[in-house]
Amino acid sequence: MELFKQSELRSMQAAGTQVVTDSELLGSKYGDRWQVADQLMNQVNEEFHHKFNSFDPTNPLHKEKWEDENIPEKSYANKFVGPMFGCDLDYMIGPHDWDDGGENFKPIGDYVMRKKLYIYPWSRREYDNQEHRSPELEYFMDLHADFMPVLEHYRDECFSDQNDNISKYLYKMMVVQYATPTATDLTRVSHRAWCTERFGPAHCDETLGGLHLGENYQEFQAQNSLTDEWEFVPELDGSSRVVWLLSEFAEKSGWKPTQHRMIHNPDPSLDMRYMIGFDLQARYKGEE
Repeated sequence: MELFKQSELRSMQAAGTQVVTDSELLGSKYGDRWQVADQLMNQVNEEFHHKFNSFDPTNPLHKEKWEDENIPEKSYANKFVGPMFGCDLDYMIGPHDWDDGGENFKPIGDYVMRKKLYIYPWSRREYDNQEHRSPELEYFMDLHADFMPVLEHYRDECFSDQNDNISKYLYKMMVVQYATPTATDLTRVSHRAWCTERFGPAHCDETLGGLHLGENYQEFQAQNSLTDEWEFVPELDGSSRVVWLLSEFAEKSGWKPTQHRMIHNPDPSLDMRYMIGFDLQARYKGEE
């Protein structure tokens, strides 16, 4: 896998060139990652989190309910933190129930959902300290370990000038599922469009940067660093494509952060969407 140096990255950003490369490891050892992601994420719920995170009484798991302050009944989440891994279960009321102001309105209970599972450098150690086993969790812990050197490379190339102000770096991998649990065959496309619209607005992550390790079908777009036009990443839905993205706190090192979003893919044959991201975060001194 080709890794770029700072001078090359500066030139690529100035020219509006996406930082994309192909990983033989991603295409071979992890070529079945979408099937494994499907097997894993279909298990992820509160019980699954409790099963793997309740082994250490000195580091108990934690559950938090989040609600949008403006529309708490329409946008909310359950967030789970534990010693091994974390996960978020994000809910948005569906397209039918969203517009509930009509005189004869009758809710049907539709909603769309996003699940996120977070894996950290210590996840494997804590996994080995308890009795339960999951081949799917082990798979993504291996993926984390295999791609952490890539993240460390870009940390050193892009952000070494911030080292004196950072107390520690955090390397957080996310496996993400976008789901339409209440959709029928007739409403699947419209529910997927709603899911993409609600969970995929244009934004910049509150991190230093990150690796996008692909999606099972194409919806991801990034803003060109030169023209500000929106672009797909070619073959990001292929077997081996990786893209490096700069985020909000990269600006402290003189980089232009990358805005990105999701755009609905109307292919009627599509269903569950998956993506894998690997974030580099900083804990700044005085902010711990």
